[in-house]
Amino acid sequence: MHDINFFSSYIKVRSDAGKKTYKIAAVIGVLAAFVLILPLYYGARVLINNAIASSCTTYLNSGDGVRLAEKIRDLDQRKAVIDQYKGQLDALLTGADAASSLSGNILREVSMQMPTGLFINSVSLNGATLTMTGVGKDRVSIAKFEHNIKQDYMFMNVSIDSISGSGGQGAAGGYTFTLNSTLTKKE
Repeated sequence: MHDINFFSSYIKVRSDAGKKTYKIAAVIGVLAAFVLILPLYYGARVLINNAIASSCTTYLNSGDGVRLAEKIRDLDQRKAVIDQYKGQLDALLTGADAASSLSGNILREVSMQMPTGLFINSVSLNGATLTMTGVGKDRVSIAKFEHNIKQDYMFMNVSIDSISGSGGQGAAGGYTFTLNSTLTKKE
């Protein structure tokens, strides 16, 4: 036989209500913790940030900070001067690159036109006038060089101004010459 307990349904309803009460109490406890902890956290952050700001202000007002500020101000002034002349420097550098490129092209063209037994001692460029001095083993190699240079697109008005020497091999026994030319504008 089974015992009949008239209070069992009342006990079950009461235990469900207790669980709900515990859940509500837990949620209220978590919210209360946030309400108490967050202001403490943000207050501590404000104190830490104020301490950092205070130490930075102290450093900047100290002798080291003042010297650092003066150094920064000096560097800013130098940068302003550099920026002022930047356009002029860029133009100069562009011109230097173009001149370097032209010099390289001239030397490449001259070296391609040189016959065997001919050596160049110096090359000078004054405006568009090119002057070369060198040594050739004989007059024929110098004449061939002059002919080759005349055929090149970079040079016009090519002339050998002087040839001197006694012939033979090397600089001591060869013929020295001076060649003048004008550069064309086809570059």
